[in-house]
Amino acid sequence: MIDSNTNFNDGFTLLVDKKLDWTSFDVVKKIRNMTGSKKVGHAGTLDPLASGLLIICTGKHTKKINDFQNLDKVYTGKFVIGATTPSHDLETEIENHKSISGINENEVNQVVTSFIGSQLQRPPKYSAVKVDGKRAYELARKEKNVLIKEKEIIINEFKILNFSSPIIEFYISCSKGTYIRSIARDLGEKLGCGAYLSELRRTKIGSFCVDNADTLLVDKKLDWTSFDVVKKIRNMTGSKKVGHAGTLDPLASGLLIICTGKHTKKINDFQNLDKVYTGKFVIGATTPSHDLETEIENHKSISGINENEVNQVVTSFIGSQLQRPPKYSAVKVDGKRAYELARKEKNVLIKEKEIIINEFKILNFSSPIIEFYISCSKGTYIRSIARDLGEKLGCGAYLSELRRTKIGSFCVDNADTIEELEQKIK
Repeated sequence: MIDSNTNFNDGFTLLVDKKLDWTSFDVVKKIRNMTGSKKVGHAGTLDPLASGLLIICTGKHTKKINDFQNLDKVYTGKFVIGATTPSHDLETEIENHKSISGINENEVNQVVTSFIGSQLQRPPKYSAVKVDGKRAYELARKEKNVLIKEKEIIINEFKILNFSSPIIEFYISCSKGTYIRSIARDLGEKLGCGAYLSELRRTKIGSFCVDNADTLLVDKKLDWTSFDVVKKIRNMTGSKKVGHAGTLDPLASGLLIICTGKHTKKINDFQNLDKVYTGKFVIGATTPSHDLETEIENHKSISGINENEVNQVVTSFIGSQLQRPPKYSAVKVDGKRAYELARKEKNVLIKEKEIIINEFKILNFSSPIIEFYISCSKGTYIRSIARDLGEKLGCGAYLSELRRTKIGSFCVDNADTIEELEQKIK
């Protein structure tokens, strides 16, 4: 367990959904106070008038900041045409009003297309770019002339989501160093009517998404139930709505996605993602639960089984198939959980369900232990694979070790243990 002697400087990477009016430094300062870490930094400024994804690194993870800064970004927001502001957003007063009566959506889309690709962009004079050793915004606020060099940027995508004059709702994917305010300025110049940025939200940095800023990735330890984790996080966060996106048995470790608050609405989406597992099967015996929850029984000789035979059987599992869940599972039978009936030694008839096994690889075979890698669809029981593998080999098998390493693009390498989360949330 983490205690007062814990060194938080070992490093963490946090995804923060920054609210309006906060500076990026405000967020850094807040997290520094919350964690007690001396080294805290962000991986790309968001202006106070912008909301959305901010990557915060603490301790040794601050070494990753440059890598994060080099990632492409995605923004959504609103431009207003027919006027300008000195800062190209609402930090300064609106001025230079012009008629936009002749501008239609087709014309806007044609101009937008011209922005796609590599180009030189001039940062706003109200920006943190240094000019003669001073921040450009310091000079601009003193009404001094500011000459800023153009910088090369790349705009990957620029789409108009909605046009209701004078408001343009947009989606932009771009390289590091791109100023969306400068795009507003340049768009207004090309349209001949002026424009400014009225609303901005950063939704992605590389593969990091703002939707995951309130989604916790937990590396569940052995013996904890998935509900134990939910209960712990509910107590830690004070959130009434906490749920997980896919059960992990107590005898399994690894990735558990926890959603809080409004993000519980996304649980179904996460549950539908493919999963990746690693672990160990033991051949030559069975258990009623197909894992080590119950006693080992039905020992059989495995002297004639070699790695080549195991690989041939493994190949037969690839693809779409019907799988029978274990009788020691949470599947409902006549309104009751199957494991409740199984523990009372009642007959349990469970319907087969369609699953897909994308990959099934033997990482190591040292009889009687088979180390495996499995990528599969939702609803797949690895314990059932152990059972079916044993039946196909004719010697029985059970699951002795299991770890979930991925859910969709979410990886256990980016997850925190409960103890680490507890320290973060303090």
